[in-house]
Amino acid sequence: MSVDEIKKFSNPQIVFIVRGRTILNDVTLADAQTVGIPQVARVISSGGDGPGCELARATPETIRCFETADVIISKGQGNYEALSDTPYKIYFLLKVKCQVIAEDIGGRKGDSVVKLSEDR
Repeated sequence: MSVDEIKKFSNPQIVFIVRGRTILNDVTLADAQTVGIPQVARVISSGGDGPGCELARATPETIRCFETADVIISKGQGNYEALSDTPYKIYFLLKVKCQVIAEDIGGRKGDSVVKLSEDR
């Protein structure tokens, strides 16, 4: 799907949270700008520098987004590890990369998973 196609569905209330700096393969602000995300959503930095969005290290703006969001979609196992015990209703999209998470999520290593945090 191209940026022009995504723009048809864009909403100024969509927020895309990225890492403050390069961590593993996580998206940074520069990456988001390169692929045109700011054209379809507001982009902010989580403020953290770990492989998941750690709310204890997040910017006030990131916390505000979590507190006011109607829907939160989180991508990646690092975010699942960092956010799965938070009080927020989160839809996790991830590929299970280790046995510990496979057991926690009720799947197998290598599975691609969509999991709602309230299902825990």
